[in-house]
Amino acid sequence: MDAASGRELGFTSHALVRFMERYLDRDAVEQLRRRGLADGVIARSLAAPFGAKLDSFRAEVRTRARRSMRSRAIANIPFRLKFGGMRIVIDHGRCVTVLPTDRMTS
Repeated sequence: MDAASGRELGFTSHALVRFMERYLDRDAVEQLRRRGLADGVIARSLAAPFGAKLDSFRAEVRTRARRSMRSRAIANIPFRLKFGGMRIVIDHGRCVTVLPTDRMTS
């Protein structure tokens, strides 16, 4: 739940697919992308084999984001959350993408 609205942090399909692609099974994601499938379809297709890891990822991100939003009063401001070897992009209560920490951004 975010501190301002009481809503639980959501995750876009894109964010979940990026997490799976970068940290769980790049080959499986690439195979589905080559078939022209959208992120939502890919996320649903890979939910079963990676369900426990995705649940753990979502729980950890929600916990860290909740702490950041509460301590910095940034519930309605886009921000990045460093998490191990990745940066989680949070925008208005949703995890919108997952970036590696070594990727340069503007």
